[in-house]
Amino acid sequence: MHAPAGALAPADPRPGVLSVVSEFPFEWAGIGGIALLDIVWINQTRFSFHIPSRDLAAVIAIFIVGILFRTLYRDRRGSLIAEYCALSLVATATFGILSYLCASTAFPLIDSTLLRLDRAIGFNWTHWFQVFQSGSFLRMSLYLLYSSISVQDLYFLVLFGLLRNTARLRELYWIFFVSCGVTLIVSALLPALGHVEVFGIGDFCSYLTDVKRLRHGGAVQFDVATLGGIVTFPSFHTSLAIIYTYAFRRTGIIGIAVAGINLLMLPAIPPIGCHYLVDMLGGTAVAVGSIVLVRRWFPQGTCRSC
Repeated sequence: MHAPAGALAPADPRPGVLSVVSEFPFEWAGIGGIALLDIVWINQTRFSFHIPSRDLAAVIAIFIVGILFRTLYRDRRGSLIAEYCALSLVATATFGILSYLCASTAFPLIDSTLLRLDRAIGFNWTHWFQVFQSGSFLRMSLYLLYSSISVQDLYFLVLFGLLRNTARLRELYWIFFVSCGVTLIVSALLPALGHVEVFGIGDFCSYLTDVKRLRHGGAVQFDVATLGGIVTFPSFHTSLAIIYTYAFRRTGIIGIAVAGINLLMLPAIPPIGCHYLVDMLGGTAVAVGSIVLVRRWFPQGTCRSC
């Protein structure tokens, strides 16, 4: 496979102890700040979050593998892939906990406003949900497309790790970081439960149980390994579809394939993610704004020529 134009980044040596421990020190510091916020906030609530010891051990093991690749084997590709994998897992868990804490703020729900905006646009959620439920092939296809985000994430870190493109890896990290932060702030201030709750469809979206427990404020323990997406507005799945399409830019047929998959995925977001159409518009704004912000204010973490 030929490397995309501009994909190979020059070596980024960091002499000293820091370079032995990590290739992404600022990225770890950023997620460390979010973890500290989680800890302080949890101590002010009656919630607790259990991290399975096997999951914690797995992340530590992956991180150590990265150090071994960097020091013993002198293989920067393996080092980048292993450490970025560990960083991504920690970031996902840390922001996942924060999303649950944000839901506990229990500000007034804005479902009526979102539903009114959907109707003003002309979007009929119940009709599309019925179409989605009517055909098993369509439903299965949309589920596969909806779940492809995790595959795209894995392929991204392997591809750009093999290309030693630390600039592209850092860029995606900070776009993810900023978009998560903005999404959670907005979701805390403007919470919603979604169409499934509004129309009384039942337990189609499992996140509703968690959201209601969080808004009630009672003593609850959550397993970090099973945390799900609980944000309605804005749609973070929409943000990720746009972000990964951008992340794979200028990679030839790979980028075209990713863009096509994400375009086909969009119709799955309202029924599977239980989102309003307005949620998707909000997610689009968050993704575009995060990309612009990172490219402008984090020049060391971006790849302008890629």
